[in-house]
Amino acid sequence: MASSSNSKVIRASRDTVWDILVDMESWPDWAPKAQNRITYHHILEKQGNTIICEERLNAGPFLKTKSIDRYIISPTKERLDEIIMTGDLQGGFEMTLSDGSQGTVVSVNATISPRNFILRIIDLFFGKMILHKFWEDLLEQLAVRAETADRR
Repeated sequence: MASSSNSKVIRASRDTVWDILVDMESWPDWAPKAQNRITYHHILEKQGNTIICEERLNAGPFLKTKSIDRYIISPTKERLDEIIMTGDLQGGFEMTLSDGSQGTVVSVNATISPRNFILRIIDLFFGKMILHKFWEDLLEQLAVRAETADRR
């Protein structure tokens, strides 16, 4: 099992950051050539503040996963939670947004555990590093997108 905590100050309003986050089907467009990225994110069901998505992602040069995930969206634009329901991994993340002196502070706490043998071996040696780098890169992709949108 790998856990990671990542934070980033994004020089954009919380509304801008939030709007990009909840536009889940556009996540693959954030950085289409990046090594660590979400490659497919399709909404299967939306009911109130709960969204079920099919997701595929690349984490590092050799790790590609797919899953069905449940997202719970805070009505106050402060928190987005993910629970991996089925797929190669189990676990999820909690993402919080707060106002900082230089922009929006986005913090992520993620815990992931592989379901298959090969991924468990990879996790044993590299899991924490892969998960931390994945979130570091994803938050940077979010920052670039939000900061560019806020300049328009």
